[in-house]
Amino acid sequence: MCNAIRRWSLPWKPKTKDAAGKRDISFMVNSLSLGDFTKESTMESQDKIAAELQAATLGIITPKSFKQAITSPEKSQWEDAIWTELCNMRDMGVYNILPMPRGTHVLGGGWVFVKKPATGNTPV
Repeated sequence: MCNAIRRWSLPWKPKTKDAAGKRDISFMVNSLSLGDFTKESTMESQDKIAAELQAATLGIITPKSFKQAITSPEKSQWEDAIWTELCNMRDMGVYNILPMPRGTHVLGGGWVFVKKPATGNTPV
């Protein structure tokens, strides 16, 4: 594992300190450090920054919840993706539907939605 941390920076800086808000691309890019995965929280924040950058540069709005996905203009595409994922997990034996034993509880879960660019930077 590489111990060196690379910092990416843009050739321009925000004019004021307040301009570098959490959603400002220059703030996100300058906060991004690659190659240091010694802390789980650091890795998660780097993934979040990378996702924000992708969304900002491609102009894509990605749902943050199941409800947002099924009420979005792209509802049918999200439903297709959900069913495809559920079928793939079933076919690969990822889960089994069984009765719950007494004294146990259900673990929570949720969907994570991501739009990935196809060729030509169009979302799929």
